[in-house]
Amino acid sequence: MPAFTNPVLSKRVGHAQVTVFGNKPPVYSEGKAFSSVIETAISLGADPDKICFLRPPGTTSDRGFKEIHRPKFVTSHLQQRLLAEGTWLTKPGQAVVLPTRDCLSGCLVDPVTGRAGLVHCGREASRPAKHPKDKLPSIITLLRKVAPHRKREQVLAFLSGSICPDCFGHTTEHGKELVKDFADQGEGELLAGNPADGKLRMISCNRLYLTGHGCMERNIQIDDTCTKCSPAFTSYRAEDKNDNYTFLVIPIPQ
Repeated sequence: MPAFTNPVLSKRVGHAQVTVFGNKPPVYSEGKAFSSVIETAISLGADPDKICFLRPPGTTSDRGFKEIHRPKFVTSHLQQRLLAEGTWLTKPGQAVVLPTRDCLSGCLVDPVTGRAGLVHCGREASRPAKHPKDKLPSIITLLRKVAPHRKREQVLAFLSGSICPDCFGHTTEHGKELVKDFADQGEGELLAGNPADGKLRMISCNRLYLTGHGCMERNIQIDDTCTKCSPAFTSYRAEDKNDNYTFLVIPIPQ
């Protein structure tokens, strides 16, 4: 199956390249879609043998929840995808692919160490740690893998592919329970409008985590196109069946 065409956005972040495609077939429903993902990564500059395909967890009980693992490079077997929220790359030619629907994707690049990482930042992956035994939000764990503690002011970040707060309300009793942990973060700025509507700001949440752990505000770039409002994307809340794909590649120097 041919490579994807017509990306929604393509962005250079330091020495890494981020490319996002919207509304493409999910790999679990169409066997040929897996080969399209691999062909797309290669077309974007990846070494065919250095492509990591993430499978982020669907629930908090799934393997890989709030975990960042070393990349597992595979180009031939769908079942060998890396079960984790994210991973990091270290060398030219390496690539990582993240499928999502409404969940934010976070790209972190350290121009000094040469590391670049990609992470799934959905609501549960971004839930604040309330107790010592709680796992940290995924983007914080990735930041620790990408950059040393005292050098994070150099890290470049790019956040994209998120549903907007107006489309991400939580008004039922169950929904309000799901966003309760976010309500007191950042002086209440993570809920838009009336707090009772539970309109969660996923971009603001993860930006707050980054700046709170040493990243500079000026180094954080954002594309806030809503996955539900924009026809270029697919959305879980719109009951769409396709996926959005974010590709992070460290290109081989020409």
